[in-house]
Amino acid sequence: MSAPCPRRSGLLPLLLGLAACLPAPVQAGTAGTESWLGLYFNGSKMGWSRIRVLPATFRGKPALKTLLTSVTRMELLGNKVSQDISATLYSDRSLAPLHQTYVMKSNGSTLALTAEYRPGRIVCVLKSGTGTSTKVVPVPKGVKLVGDSNNVIAGKPIAVGLKDTFHYLNPLTLALDRTDVTVQAQETVALGGTTYTAFRLTSTTPLGTLVSWQTSTGEMLKGDMPLGLSMIKEDRAAALNLKSAMPAFAVSGSAPSAAVYVPPSDFAVSTAIAANRPIESPRTARALALTISGLDNPERVISDSRQQAAPVAGQEHTYTFRVTARRFDPARSAELPVTDPALQPLLRRAPLLEIDNPRVLSLARRLRGGEKNAYKAARKIHEWVHKNMTGDYSIGVPRSCTDVLERPRGVCRDYATLAAGLCRAAGIPSRVVGGIVYAEGKFFYHAWTECWVGEWVPFDATQPGSFVDATHVKFAQGDVTDMYNVASIVGRIKVNVESVE
Repeated sequence: MSAPCPRRSGLLPLLLGLAACLPAPVQAGTAGTESWLGLYFNGSKMGWSRIRVLPATFRGKPALKTLLTSVTRMELLGNKVSQDISATLYSDRSLAPLHQTYVMKSNGSTLALTAEYRPGRIVCVLKSGTGTSTKVVPVPKGVKLVGDSNNVIAGKPIAVGLKDTFHYLNPLTLALDRTDVTVQAQETVALGGTTYTAFRLTSTTPLGTLVSWQTSTGEMLKGDMPLGLSMIKEDRAAALNLKSAMPAFAVSGSAPSAAVYVPPSDFAVSTAIAANRPIESPRTARALALTISGLDNPERVISDSRQQAAPVAGQEHTYTFRVTARRFDPARSAELPVTDPALQPLLRRAPLLEIDNPRVLSLARRLRGGEKNAYKAARKIHEWVHKNMTGDYSIGVPRSCTDVLERPRGVCRDYATLAAGLCRAAGIPSRVVGGIVYAEGKFFYHAWTECWVGEWVPFDATQPGSFVDATHVKFAQGDVTDMYNVASIVGRIKVNVESVE
């Protein structure tokens, strides 16, 4: 069996970036408030967040200014990864968002998002390295927008039974995510030796269900998130201490959580999916049959000529997947240029795919040369990416193809982003794929590319050769931002291997 490649599970650090933006489904939202929150993974400290709400003026009108600072330190397959996030939100007095910035930094790379909220749309400008791209996100009529989940029921008296639905901009997918919040109960809780009367709320999000405890003024005491993540109120000194123990927390009538420091476990290994049986020589697997449960979003169930999925009768959110891998015959390839109108969107510039960048365009033309066989050209590009990239797990931030080309190192998402950008620049329709791949007894979250060469053919630039084995199972596809939709299944699915060839 092959060892887990350090370029795999590269999607996971980004999920923590999203989690840092969702520290609580409710905050008071009044000017002059400040909160310090410790971030824990399975009870071990891995970061902190600071949230401040200040009075402000935005374009000459009274507004609220919400400032978020978040620091995360984690270990992934033995590699240290850091994330530093800062965000600024201007909202009006009714808490409708007006203007937002979001900056994520990690080991020398930066992703910067500016979102301008206008009637019926959000204009997003994304910067990564020297690359800049724009996307307009439509806002359907009747949708209630908030700048982040800190402002959900702000300004309303909190009462048991209160419900609310809102949408917010996801900074990775550049799409609107929906959250449904319900005030479930009023409870007496103890945190760090202090007793509070608090409300327990549940918030359903694409990342899973969040449970939090809030005071009547909206102050967050604790929030339990998917993947074993928790945010808990701390004073400034305790929050900034990355070796501090998680404060004891208990709901009246239950035992308090133990405030014992445990060395942080590996996030990638902890969230990998254990297989019920080993797969020998996975890199040569040509056919794989799986039963996958926990897929509650039909958009994550993808069927095509390589992968067929079907629901299991009588089992909710459970599907059979059959993946067949084969080597593509270059003689069957389409010729370049590709003129099919239906494929033109996958030849265009997109967020994080600045294919008109002079360096990207020049390299793509040089690698393609005079090759008209689409498959051979795509294979040359992926071979170049594999040869010239260096595995580096320490970069936990989304990057554009221009940023990756300027600093050719990273994990699977970086390999896939650069390969897709170069292929599109060379005139080959390409999309980025998010899914899972098998290695050493588990399925790890992974990213790769698919190119249209007369049919859709997968390429994995993190591996040598052009054969992509059948343990590559996809749940998301499209532009780079679409790849991050796989986040919605992390920690929620189970995989049974039925057969393998």
